[in-house]
Amino acid sequence: GKNVVFSITLKELKEQKLPELNEEFVKNFDKYNTLDDLKSEVRKSMEEQCKRQSDAKLKDSITEVLLAANAFEAPASLVQRQIFYMIADTQKRMRSAGMDEKSAMELSFRMHDQFKTEAEKTVRAFLLFKKIAEKEAVAVSDEDMDNHIKELSEIHHVGIDSVKSIYEDEEKKESLKAEILQKKVFDFIEQRANIKVVEKIGMGEEAVA
Repeated sequence: GKNVVFSITLKELKEQKLPELNEEFVKNFDKYNTLDDLKSEVRKSMEEQCKRQSDAKLKDSITEVLLAANAFEAPASLVQRQIFYMIADTQKRMRSAGMDEKSAMELSFRMHDQFKTEAEKTVRAFLLFKKIAEKEAVAVSDEDMDNHIKELSEIHHVGIDSVKSIYEDEEKKESLKAEILQKKVFDFIEQRANIKVVEKIGMGEEAVA
């Protein structure tokens, strides 16, 4: 319960000095020839990020509206499968962050019940978008797959062949198809902003990618 007094001597104070943004600074990058090139690339990157965020919010809104308009129970087996997928993904991220395997497994499994609501929503959305795709003849072509792989290659700065090799696995390939199909359904809905999904849809137990 006694007070303790520390004596501290400040020996050095450093200030981080950022380099000046000029033509000399640009020489540190092989990719840019001039300062305008760098500014243009930064502007483009920021615009793309804003667009991705805007698109994500719009998709969330569309999903909420469609799910509210089409009430149906998600098959329990698919919800359970989605929960275990989410658990596995959580374990992977925890391990990547440095947590030991046993702790990551125990913690992620304790989150089982917390994942249930999100898993139900994910399954319902998947089945609903799949049904809309069938009804409106929206499909994923080989060209769609190739274009998406090219886009992933450009975003992550990885060779196309490397990206293709990832999706040689049948499960991952089907997952990618489902992702592209959902995007095409979103595009279809956006182009017809006044569309109303009024048909109540009965869902079977189909695999969630």
